[in-house]
Amino acid sequence: MKNHLTTTLVSLFCFQASFIPAQSEGTWRNRAYDATYAMTSRLGVGTMRLAADGKGHALIENAIKGGMKNTMIVDSAQNTCYSIIQAPEVGKMAMKMPMSDSMNHASTSEDMKKRGATPLGAKVIAGHPCHGFRYSIEGGTHEDWIGDDIDMLVQGAFKDKDGDMTLLLQAYSPQAPAPSAFVLPSDARVMDVGSMGGFGGMGGGKVPSGFPGRM
Repeated sequence: MKNHLTTTLVSLFCFQASFIPAQSEGTWRNRAYDATYAMTSRLGVGTMRLAADGKGHALIENAIKGGMKNTMIVDSAQNTCYSIIQAPEVGKMAMKMPMSDSMNHASTSEDMKKRGATPLGAKVIAGHPCHGFRYSIEGGTHEDWIGDDIDMLVQGAFKDKDGDMTLLLQAYSPQAPAPSAFVLPSDARVMDVGSMGGFGGMGGGKVPSGFPGRM
């Protein structure tokens, strides 16, 4: 049971990691936003929230209907991210991992240009005039539509050998969420997964000195 749970948690982490805002492009680090999406994926139907404070912190939060909630907090200054899993089997557990160039999801028109994404044309989605782009990363393909009016992902689709994921914008704000959105819960047990080579012991992770304070 423990091994199965560990495998599930790692799978969730890897799945969500493909939507970490682009580190190397870095456009998210200089802008604030808070966007909520309707989400469908191999894990089920739910919602995803992408947010940043323009000061180097980002939030990726997804909730599967009737299932787990997973929140990822990114701290670019510390080159660190935490994936916080909330489920009855484990309570609240945070997995610590360094960021890497493979954890890049482009979400603005500038990101698309830097990726050399293939243009897909223009259309209106959810009331937003958009331009579409396609690019590949880590064995999968992204097909994203960026709103011309908000310069932010409006609709996205990710496909790889394990399944598909789609996003559709439901709400958007050019304002950052409250600072508390980027802090690590005080009751979370931290596990250090390093470079995905394996887990450290429970409580083995250490919160970086520059990381935002706990809730």
